[in-house]
Amino acid sequence: MRLIVFGAVAALVGCQAMAAEPDAAEAHLKSLALDCINSHAAEVERLEPSLSGATTFLVSSLCSAQVAAHDRYVTNSRLLATMRSSPSVIDPGDEAGTNSEKQLRMQMARAQAAWQSASVDPVTGELKAPPEADGGIATYILASGSLPAGRTSETFVAAAAEAVLAARTARLGRQP
Repeated sequence: MRLIVFGAVAALVGCQAMAAEPDAAEAHLKSLALDCINSHAAEVERLEPSLSGATTFLVSSLCSAQVAAHDRYVTNSRLLATMRSSPSVIDPGDEAGTNSEKQLRMQMARAQAAWQSASVDPVTGELKAPPEADGGIATYILASGSLPAGRTSETFVAAAAEAVLAARTARLGRQP
């Protein structure tokens, strides 16, 4: 039974890659990350001779907090939407099975309820667990604040590369 639960969570986590319309918080976090990248690109380009090194430094170091907040928000929002849209198949009142199976059903029912009342912090992108969340894999994920970080959004890598190249072109006085 536990393998089924972990398998279901793994399958649902895979669904987080599905595209979704950005909301106001996602757009704001994206704007903060892009502003950071664009405002520091010229300075980083002057200090770093390698274009790829400058791009990596912008995304992975200098603006990493803003990029991570955006990516965490996107990942966790999609996870939360997926978990909320999953049908409830657990009947906590089902008396069949062993005591361990009954306990597992109760725990899974509490986890389903936790997903319904959880939220994503619009500033940090972290999952926020409700106070009543008290057990199950959902509580573990919610208590950790998010799933493990995925890869950095290609949007920010591309924006940093463009900004660094534009800064290099402007500094050297050449046309791209």
